[in-house]
Amino acid sequence: MKKTSKYYKKVISQLEDLYQNSKDMAKDGSKVWRDDMEALQVAMDIIEDYEKMSEQVSRLVNKYEVGKLLVKRNTGIYSCPECGSLIKKTNRNHCYNCGQRILWLKKKDGKVVKGNLR
Repeated sequence: MKKTSKYYKKVISQLEDLYQNSKDMAKDGSKVWRDDMEALQVAMDIIEDYEKMSEQVSRLVNKYEVGKLLVKRNTGIYSCPECGSLIKKTNRNHCYNCGQRILWLKKKDGKVVKGNLR
């Protein structure tokens, strides 16, 4: 597994130890130990899937929900900070090419601030 938290690493390590112990005990042909091995493997797979899903959700949130400030190229012409696509219209909250949420500099009470259009 990649990038697991310390807690999950500890849990996986313990489950792997239990799996190995069950495997040793299953040599006598007992169905109980084989069933335990299967349950342990399923538990490890569930944790691994959860970790992968958590990483994917984090990437998606960072891309589509956390905005990045546009790169100004010329008067009225900007580019996406993620993919570099040109953005000429100032009425977009996301890049039309890659979907990155974008932030515009705008004036609020006479001060320039980062923000969305809405």
